[in-house]
Amino acid sequence: MKGAYQDSDRQLMMTLNEGLMKGTPYGYDSGGKPDSIVSLEYDELVDLHRHYYHPSNMSFYYYGKGDIYNELQLLNDNYLKNYQNES
Repeated sequence: MKGAYQDSDRQLMMTLNEGLMKGTPYGYDSGGKPDSIVSLEYDELVDLHRHYYHPSNMSFYYYGKGDIYNELQLLNDNYLKNYQNES
């Protein structure tokens, strides 16, 4: 990650995204800023993962000639039923 911050073009794009996309996921560097990463506490990382990497924060797309009922049933039975909604 540190190498990405040494490239001036990349720095410019990250700074523009940070300002123009403030408050959206696009306003953040997906890898995190190196200065911030070292101060990240374990509990903060777990909370972030629990919030953002949860099925309630996902979108599912299906296409083709499959049976949508069977596809959704498969998804629910093998994955989604193991989670509670984060409200």
